[in-house]
Amino acid sequence: MQANVIEKEVTFEELHEAVTTNQLDYQIVIERKNAYRLYEKLNPPRVITSDGDIITGEYKSENLPENAIAGLAVSSGDIEGRARVILNIEDADLADGDILITSFTDPS
Repeated sequence: MQANVIEKEVTFEELHEAVTTNQLDYQIVIERKNAYRLYEKLNPPRVITSDGDIITGEYKSENLPENAIAGLAVSSGDIEGRARVILNIEDADLADGDILITSFTDPS
């Protein structure tokens, strides 16, 4: 492991060693738990271009109605449909034509 790289998952070699020897290196477990806690606190940038540039900015919120949610549209044009606020993707109940409202999406 390089000094500037923190492993966060078990490597194939580590898994193979644990299975073949029936021994677990608890120091690795502790290191990975600490790394997980570190990565859990990271906050990714909102927008990264395909060239790796990070785009920052703020929402213009001075003209928003009371209780409105500021956000970014990811599709041009106007559309009508059922708006679905998704807090946890595992609990999502989406249908064709629904408008997805969430804090973060991943195209994959």
